Amino acid sequence: MRIEQMQGGKERAGQDHGNPYEAIARARKASRLCNVIVAAIDATADFPLAPRTIQLLCTSETAEPFRRDFERLAGVRRSSEITWAMVEGLLTEHYFAAPSDNVGLFDRP
Repeated sequence: MRIEQMQGGKERAGQDHGNPYEAIARARKASRLCNVIVAAIDATADFPLAPRTIQLLCTSETAEPFRRDFERLAGVRRSSEITWAMVEGLLTEHYFAAPSDNVGLFDRP
């Protein structure tokens, strides 16, 4: 968090987007939320799994109560839109990305 001096002497709090600690904390929070949601989706046999459903779950105002429940289950505080966008990406990758081993870690001597 940073404080900016505005015209007229007022101060405004803004996001410090270059803070690596904040980025790590956001990634950890998104990962915890993703794990809880994956467990819930996998436990629900008739869940309509589609990229659009995941997008609605992570962005729709009507799904906000569900997001708050997932945050509670994950043990995290209320998450920002940026964090939920990360969760959406993780879920989409988890369910819809083609399996690959592009990193090749196991090919190294």
